[in-house]
Amino acid sequence: MTKIIDEIQPCSEQAVQNWNLNHSYFVPSRLSTCCANWQVYECFIQAALTGCTLFEFQAIVNNMTIDAIILQRNNCSRFKYHSEVCSSNNNNDVGYNFWLIDSISIIVSLVTWFSFTFFV
Repeated sequence: MTKIIDEIQPCSEQAVQNWNLNHSYFVPSRLSTCCANWQVYECFIQAALTGCTLFEFQAIVNNMTIDAIILQRNNCSRFKYHSEVCSSNNNNDVGYNFWLIDSISIIVSLVTWFSFTFFV
């Protein structure tokens, strides 16, 4: 994780700004908190996609998926990962292609499964 932290930091800071979480004088809304969290998830995934090995990338995606499932069942049930409201309310300047990242994650999972099933 430490090898991608330099890429994650500015991206995460941008998510905080996009969702107005950088003001200490008010309590942020659940919408802002959840959607900023999802944007930070995309920062991690994008950084892992470009800076990690296949297995490191898969581990990060797996951890993020588990966290997303838990958050979507609890605090962020109204503002789900990749929801329309989270996509439309920020200024979308991170430029990540969410569907591409999801597709790559699926492909990595299949390749990992295939390699362990047939070559181990």
